[in-house]
Amino acid sequence: MGEAENLNLNWLVYGTGPRHRVLSFINPGEFNTGIENILKESWSRAFIVICQSRCALMTERQKQVKYKNRDVSFRQTGCLLGPGNAKLQSIVRAGSIQCVEFPTFRFEELEAGELGSYFLFGNSQVRGYLEELEARDSNWLLGDMPFAGSHSEIDLACLINCYNKIESLKRNTGQVLNKEKTAELTWVMYQTEMVEQQQTAAAQLSSSSSEDLANGEL
Repeated sequence: MGEAENLNLNWLVYGTGPRHRVLSFINPGEFNTGIENILKESWSRAFIVICQSRCALMTERQKQVKYKNRDVSFRQTGCLLGPGNAKLQSIVRAGSIQCVEFPTFRFEELEAGELGSYFLFGNSQVRGYLEELEARDSNWLLGDMPFAGSHSEIDLACLINCYNKIESLKRNTGQVLNKEKTAELTWVMYQTEMVEQQQTAAAQLSSSSSEDLANGEL
């Protein structure tokens, strides 16, 4: 039952922690690597779920194990969650993956481990929530997201500035955030600023090219 519903063992045995297992990443490069490793295996169905700057990979397949000298079949599902980035486009194109978009409240439920396999994937008689959603163009949903870089490519000054902004916001509002949530918000802010910088640079390049073309025509 735990595997079939992707239940968190601590919740199942002790009643603590999120109900369902969610493997979360903060770094987009590590998130991409995790997705690529998962997709090396064979899955019956795979979905990329998008919600603003956040993404999740949902997978499902039938698995067999030996139990008391007989084969027992059960459903195995998985959920990887992390920051969206433009490199996911090539990963999605390389595999048979359907792209869908979650509303914010539903993605927050997924992130908190509140959504089980039956709700998401359904069964042979009932369609799951993922199948009820309209398939979306992954290029359109992922195209405006920042490119995932290695640690050496990160703009450290910008990242530190984003962290200081989050810390200042916490002091000014009195809001209490744990280290994981602070790191997550810092990374989301950093990604947003990187996108804005890329868009500004692209606009400046386009404007410069137009001026050069106009001067050449004159």
